[in-house]
Amino acid sequence: MILVNRLGNARPNRLGHSRTAPGVLLRLPKPESDYLAHPAKEAASGPREAVTIRTLLRILPGTMLIVLIAALAVPTWSAIEQLGDATRVVAIARAGQSVFAALRYLRPERGTVQAALTAPAPTEATLLTSLVASRAKATAAIDAVLRDCPTAGCADDDTQLTAFRASVERLNAARQATDAALRLRLAERAAGLSADWFKAATDVVTRLDGISTTLTEHVRMVDASIAELMAIKQIGWVVRDKAGLERNYYSD
Repeated sequence: MILVNRLGNARPNRLGHSRTAPGVLLRLPKPESDYLAHPAKEAASGPREAVTIRTLLRILPGTMLIVLIAALAVPTWSAIEQLGDATRVVAIARAGQSVFAALRYLRPERGTVQAALTAPAPTEATLLTSLVASRAKATAAIDAVLRDCPTAGCADDDTQLTAFRASVERLNAARQATDAALRLRLAERAAGLSADWFKAATDVVTRLDGISTTLTEHVRMVDASIAELMAIKQIGWVVRDKAGLERNYYSD
């Protein structure tokens, strides 16, 4: 503490008091700067700054890692979506091939059996043998369609697939009836058998056409070029279907 007189003159003695001219001595408090400049206070401020720098050094790598993960997440997610689309296109293409293979054998079979049922004479053995071979290939293709449809999304729901299976069963029953009738003369065949056969076969063909259209629409959302190619192939099969029926009509 410093002693000053009223005139502001001060001169400390050895005891810490000021010896001044006669007057009143005043006691002034010690300046705050003396406390702030205390060595203990300065020493206390050093570790605080060190902790702050250490914390920043810990946060900075974590922040950079988060930014790096965010930068890589977008292309990674895009790659995963592209992989899923590619897998779906492959499944649709595989199911489409099975559909076209089934139509390839069912449409000629429908016209050939229809023409044979209206013929007056029994069917030749060579034709029956060729029917057995084509039916085996058609059955394998239909089984592939039923196997691949759940993955490719051939139908909107399971009800359509169930109806398709029932249609195939009716076709198999019609095949058994026509196989026995083809060995008989026209007069010995059951009335309406030709109409029943055509109805059963056409129902399966129509459902396969619907599956093909659904597959084309699904793949259009993923790859428009492949969808256009499938649409052109489907149009070709429709033309072939009509031409095959006309061929059987004129040939018999």
